[in-house]
Amino acid sequence: MYLTIAKLALAVGKSENYVRQHINRKHLDVQREGRSVLVELNEATRWARDRGLSLVLPAHASLSLEFMQDRVARMTVLTWQPENSKPINLLTLIRHRRYETLGPWAKEPDQTWSSEVVLTDHAGESDEFRLHILEAPLGYCQTLVDAILDEGTLEIAGDEISYALESLPRRHWAYRDERQDVEHSFRSPFTAYSARVIEYWSFADGPQERWLQVVKSPDTNVGSLESRLGFPIAQLPDRVGNLLVAGAEDTLRCNLSAHSEGKALILSVASVDGSELQPNAYTADIWASHSGDDVVYRKVSVTQKETVIDLQSEVDRIGFAIHQNVDGQCIDFWDAYLIMDVRIAMNIESGATLELRDRKSSNATKLNLWGSRSVIDIDPGQNSVVLDSQIRREVLERRSFEREMAARREDNFGRFGPDEFDEAVEFFIGLLYRHTYSTEPLFITDPYFMSVVPGGPERQLYLRIFEVTIGRQLQILCSPKKYQEHTNPWWSRYPTIVTNHVTVRELLTPNEQQSVLHDRYLITGDREILISNSFNGWRKDGVTFVSLPYGVYRAEAEKWWSLGLGRTLDGILVHEVK
Repeated sequence: MYLTIAKLALAVGKSENYVRQHINRKHLDVQREGRSVLVELNEATRWARDRGLSLVLPAHASLSLEFMQDRVARMTVLTWQPENSKPINLLTLIRHRRYETLGPWAKEPDQTWSSEVVLTDHAGESDEFRLHILEAPLGYCQTLVDAILDEGTLEIAGDEISYALESLPRRHWAYRDERQDVEHSFRSPFTAYSARVIEYWSFADGPQERWLQVVKSPDTNVGSLESRLGFPIAQLPDRVGNLLVAGAEDTLRCNLSAHSEGKALILSVASVDGSELQPNAYTADIWASHSGDDVVYRKVSVTQKETVIDLQSEVDRIGFAIHQNVDGQCIDFWDAYLIMDVRIAMNIESGATLELRDRKSSNATKLNLWGSRSVIDIDPGQNSVVLDSQIRREVLERRSFEREMAARREDNFGRFGPDEFDEAVEFFIGLLYRHTYSTEPLFITDPYFMSVVPGGPERQLYLRIFEVTIGRQLQILCSPKKYQEHTNPWWSRYPTIVTNHVTVRELLTPNEQQSVLHDRYLITGDREILISNSFNGWRKDGVTFVSLPYGVYRAEAEKWWSLGLGRTLDGILVHEVK
């Protein structure tokens, strides 16, 4: 592990100039990576001991030397480079695991960056998105993280990538739940392991806004990019700009199997190095269900390599959670649905592995590396309440984005701002186009339909509505506050082929200050769409369209259209505009 000059100065309570003076006098050996000057931890400890200094490491430096040297990492960096500007970090992800879990075929990491442009000139902008990948020991990647935190930049092949990160990291877990209907912040970036995550957040708006433009573009296909990146960034726009370090929990191997012929669940647990399992070290929760009904929920103490639980019913979902007995921490979680059609014995191998070594950064640890005067203290860091609050806001915004995108994909939702009048018109006309084949009448209700500004954009919109519905009955309801005789409505000057299928009815009350109708909606043959604003307010206030499944507005529209002209209902007069 390496420390930058700034980190070392902070750790010993001295100025950066003090450290640089000792480097210049050859009292302290260093290594150079680009413009960064790095001091190896053992060398820093020796130097501090010789001068009677206490070395207090920051929270993110709490991983032991043995741990750092025992793991290999893949660092992926996705960047956005605006035209004539420096590249900006969109996401940096470091995934690390033990060397022995890679298998005998794995090559030694070459510590060389590979770079590739993955998106160019996208969404009408002359910029590019580039993916950088590095295979290296975890200790080397940690030095790059230190440099990023100190300098706010990372140099790759001559390009200086800009970062805007909070200095305080968030530490959390990412589990490998395979159910698609469960809401997670994000799942583990490893298919076979749960992971401990150290995450540095960015709250810069520019990169996130640009990435949302790319994701929302119909021409964007980010599936292969996400696969190479190892992170579902298209679904997690709140993470844009962040830096994450994800460590696989890979000391134990844990597999859960469901055998339909033997009617049993088998939980297999074994240590990677072949040693015996420690007694009372951890506990497993095992569950299975069928059609939503719980079949098994069992808590067992894991003291042997296999635990067998008999089943008295078929199951279509199985899962387990492993907890450390020392602190109750869940260190692996797996849950998945089974395919019930399979008539042979089903054997699902999850390949989960667990790290039992306690490396929680909040625990104070003392290491004597060189002698009685060599002491390293771990500072738990500052209060994270403010950071938690900001992250909570970002997560809620991301969930809103996810749900809106899902509704947009199903064509059940459209939202347009005041500056998106043309887009709102095209969306609405598209709703009408999809139902031109039907013979059922279309209903439109807008209390202020007749309030059209001469020469305003609403007239052009109305004409497009009339045009696209030719051959269908278009029945429009409105409800003006004040009665006015429309002997010659503005559309009467147009050819009858454009207007003869259109009927407009006004609902009038004796109290001219009271409107009968309040909601705006479109009803087609198979759906009803709630419209948030009247047509004459789209340009000023924007509009939102929401599809509803209930048929409430259809019943209301049919009620008013069932009345004859000149009839009243509860004192309301039905008047038809000709």
